[in-house]
Amino acid sequence: MKAFILKTLTISLLLISCQKSSIEKPAEAQIIAQTCGGTVLHFISPEFGEEWINNFGDTEKYDRAALTADLEAEEFQEGDIITFTFEVIEELNGLSCDIPGLPDTKIKMNNIKIIR
Repeated sequence: MKAFILKTLTISLLLISCQKSSIEKPAEAQIIAQTCGGTVLHFISPEFGEEWINNFGDTEKYDRAALTADLEAEEFQEGDIITFTFEVIEELNGLSCDIPGLPDTKIKMNNIKIIR
């Protein structure tokens, strides 16, 4: 009986840990900074992200910042407000540099649209 309970708990924990931490409803954020290490976003909704100080520009403090590699500089500008869905990831792929001072919270974006 103990072995069955232990096995069931182990399988349950494995299934829970394999789920993606994605948000299915659209999120809204403003583009704060574009660097070779990724694009920094300030989340308007939902409340998500980390505290971050913009040492690349206005030195303003943001309370809900995250980093992404999914925005092309030619299509999006600092100050744009966008909607999207996202999932939290460990690493950003395809970036040309790794610079200090960027947010540690990293996201993969989908369904990106400029709203303002």
